[in-house]
Amino acid sequence: MKLDHIVEVLLESLKDDHYIEAVFLRGSMAREEYDEFSDIDIYCVVNEENVEAFLPNRNQHIEAYKKTLFVDDIYIIAPQLLVIYEDMIHIDLFTVTPFEISDKDTMKILFDPHGILTAKQKSTTLSLTPLEFQDAVDDTVWYLYQYYWSAQRGNEIWSVHLLRNSLEHFAKVLLHKYCPERALLGLKTLSNSLPTDPLHEIVDIMNCMSLVTHEMAVKKLVNAFNNESDWIFEHVPSKEKIKPLWEKLKELLH
Repeated sequence: MKLDHIVEVLLESLKDDHYIEAVFLRGSMAREEYDEFSDIDIYCVVNEENVEAFLPNRNQHIEAYKKTLFVDDIYIIAPQLLVIYEDMIHIDLFTVTPFEISDKDTMKILFDPHGILTAKQKSTTLSLTPLEFQDAVDDTVWYLYQYYWSAQRGNEIWSVHLLRNSLEHFAKVLLHKYCPERALLGLKTLSNSLPTDPLHEIVDIMNCMSLVTHEMAVKKLVNAFNNESDWIFEHVPSKEKIKPLWEKLKELLH
């Protein structure tokens, strides 16, 4: 596949950089779930004292494949080049130190001459921690609360946005129940990870998320949450934190 070829070309360039200690993939390519439409998430491991010296080298490495249409130098979780090539392939090139490597998401090791990634690879996960599950439940309800006042105000555009935010967090709640090993992926994996009935509920909700029909969508979302609420409040670490607000919103929005 074309993406495999691009990774090979980039890796050959990266391996020649004496600042790089290891290289690995994350995302769909690391999970072996990619297709020709996927992007490439490639990580360079650099010792902290060498990061500033390495960063200027990144432009040379990304150009080993071909000319770029767009490059953005950003920092979210680490220094990152967001790259789009002239053939519309998208890569994200991250620079991390050995101590900044997260255990979230699968890791595919491409280059690791000193064995620094082996232990980290074994501990990777896409599951939610109890705190992350609590946050997903809390945020589902919180955005429903914000939606309530936005809808009362008549701000249709913002109401739809808030409803989508609530659904995004609810997706993780559902995955934590039905497919916990993929819960962090959220909405993007629902079609492949949920049983038929809850998946149909989500599709039905999303079909109603418009300026005209969002009031129907929120009723369906509240109903979907309510259908799962016994399980949710049995498993969430601090049900007393969010349940009173949920019960009130259920009365107002159901």
